[in-house]
Amino acid sequence: MRLCFWMTDPADLTRIESLPKTAWLKWDARHEQGWVDQHSSAYLVIIVALGGAQAVLNQYLGRWHVYLLTILYIIFINLWPSSSVNPFSIWLKSQGLSVSKINIIPTGASAIQLVLTVTLAILSDAIRHRARVMSIATVLGGFSALCLAIWSIPSGLKWTAFFLQRASVLYGPLSMSWANEICGADAEERAIVIGIMNSMGYAFNAWVPLLTFPQVDSPKFRKGFVYSVCAFAAQGAITGAIAYLQKRDAKRKAKEVMGNEEGASTALATTDVLLS
Repeated sequence: MRLCFWMTDPADLTRIESLPKTAWLKWDARHEQGWVDQHSSAYLVIIVALGGAQAVLNQYLGRWHVYLLTILYIIFINLWPSSSVNPFSIWLKSQGLSVSKINIIPTGASAIQLVLTVTLAILSDAIRHRARVMSIATVLGGFSALCLAIWSIPSGLKWTAFFLQRASVLYGPLSMSWANEICGADAEERAIVIGIMNSMGYAFNAWVPLLTFPQVDSPKFRKGFVYSVCAFAAQGAITGAIAYLQKRDAKRKAKEVMGNEEGASTALATTDVLLS
């Protein structure tokens, strides 16, 4: 983001300098009130615009959307280890399997992820209740993490847990769709919230997996899987809180609309009486 700023800001200022010579703001020098050159006025316009942007940003920061949705996405991005560490492959290697099997078998988890993502995305659009469908991903992922945190479980259950490890990935695209719907009434807020969600999520992802799933803990990763169980519990709790607040805001908006309609009807009836 900083790189983009420093690359685009000089270009923006150059564009303002090259605008047609239109004096947006002047004072009459003949009356000794001073004057502002049209080029200087361009920078004044920038200052005013930045002040307005700050006011808009403060307005959005006063809502719960940016905070809870950002925390939710940070948790989702950091549920499991980074892509450079695959506990399934490491466990298979510890079991003495061949390299070809170590490379092929974990792709079954990706196939499960694909099927669940498409199926539950369609279901989510059909019932129009994101939180319920997203909770399915949370439950599946939490079950997998719990089994792997216990570790001393039957072999079949451990295989199932590893294959379900990527079942929680579908939570990500659904959470983005949910954020778009929650902030859908305001395009600027939607852009700000989704931008903060993405940037903060991957900023934490740069260092959190190093602490939760260090390579020295392989193949059991006990600390990491215990962390995943707690993270899934927090994800479920925040999902419920967001669903509750979204429903509360929808009720308030419906009451406001109803009140405005009743007020308009009363005013219209009063006008009819006065005219008659």
